[in-house]
Amino acid sequence: MVPVMERFTQAGLTIIMIEHRLRELFRLANRVIVLNFGRKIADGAPADAMEMEEVKAAYMGTEVVSLEAKNIMLFYENAIAVNNFSFTAEAGKITGTFGLTAQANRV
Repeated sequence: MVPVMERFTQAGLTIIMIEHRLRELFRLANRVIVLNFGRKIADGAPADAMEMEEVKAAYMGTEVVSLEAKNIMLFYENAIAVNNFSFTAEAGKITGTFGLTAQANRV
């Protein structure tokens, strides 16, 4: 399909392509119009459109967000169970932590 489309454009024909596979789109398109729920969010060169945060968010299905927590202190009974704990959780990633049970009893 791609070689046929390349021959058409070399012959001066215009092609309107509706595509979600970016590899083919970048290979063939001189210009892209990006729609999100029927609303135009970008119009221009493919590389320029893909640098726009709104386009990235639309393609990924969510806005890219993160949560950062610093210097957390947790108590268990009257003892400090966690001290000075910090982490960052980013959208689309799994953030976890663990600890060993009853370690405070071994001190």
